[in-house]
Amino acid sequence: MTKKKIIINVIVFVFAFTLVFAAVHVATLRVEDGMSVEEEVLGHVIPATLTPFSANDIATMLRMNANRENNVNIPAHQRAFQVRLPDGAEHLQTEFTNQVGASSVSVIDIPSIVHGNRNDNFVGTLYIPALAIKDSVFWTGDDFYLRRDYRGRNSAAGELYIDGRLTNNLMASDILINGHNMNNGTKFGRLRRVVEHDHSAPMHMFIKEYPSGRVFVYEIFAAQIVHSSATGVHLNFSSDFARNFYYREWWRNSLISTLEPDFNNPVITLNTCDSTINGGHLLVFAIMIMWL
Repeated sequence: MTKKKIIINVIVFVFAFTLVFAAVHVATLRVEDGMSVEEEVLGHVIPATLTPFSANDIATMLRMNANRENNVNIPAHQRAFQVRLPDGAEHLQTEFTNQVGASSVSVIDIPSIVHGNRNDNFVGTLYIPALAIKDSVFWTGDDFYLRRDYRGRNSAAGELYIDGRLTNNLMASDILINGHNMNNGTKFGRLRRVVEHDHSAPMHMFIKEYPSGRVFVYEIFAAQIVHSSATGVHLNFSSDFARNFYYREWWRNSLISTLEPDFNNPVITLNTCDSTINGGHLLVFAIMIMWL
């Protein structure tokens, strides 16, 4: 092969590579610009490759999926909730159901929640009884509490905190709470148990707001382990359709089996690291069903 032909082949190769790179770049911009809801959600947010699971995880998933097939999927707008308060009082709660004559009634025991560590940045107390998780939640508008405790001192455990891109409004449609996965079980150290839990009955999460004392009640509806580069937690959406599509995809690809919730309700996403894969993150999604 002559020197001239080699030069021509190199030029052709560089030109072809440039065209391919430009095409990929344009496709990426289309996704990020949100020109298509399906591209925005499936191409940019939902991980294309799911986590490799242990034998125990697979057995759990198969069992839960079998339960899902046997469940009567009652839409959230046809459900109501019988609430038992700490003082023994009971009443029927229909917020977020829009239907008094509901075809299904869930009984929820509202726990007595006492606030723990507090400071000027304290938002409230998060409590998941089934996972024995109960801790204070803070907000500063940044990642201050990633490596600091509530006194402001350096701490490997940090604190649970609302993501810095958000405000401290617990009535917001989309909230992200970050916390470390501690080996001693503190913070979100027990959150991984959500995958092993039997979800034939709803798993509830409670947040008691400070200083109002309001209690927000959530149902956990999805969990997934993804690589940190693929978490893509969305907090802002171009439309209600895009938002509902986003959360429905997490529910459809979840490690746990639950009834399909009403995706119009406010959602909190819990985020912590997970050692199942290198750079792994566990995302747990909970939807608000009422507040008291």
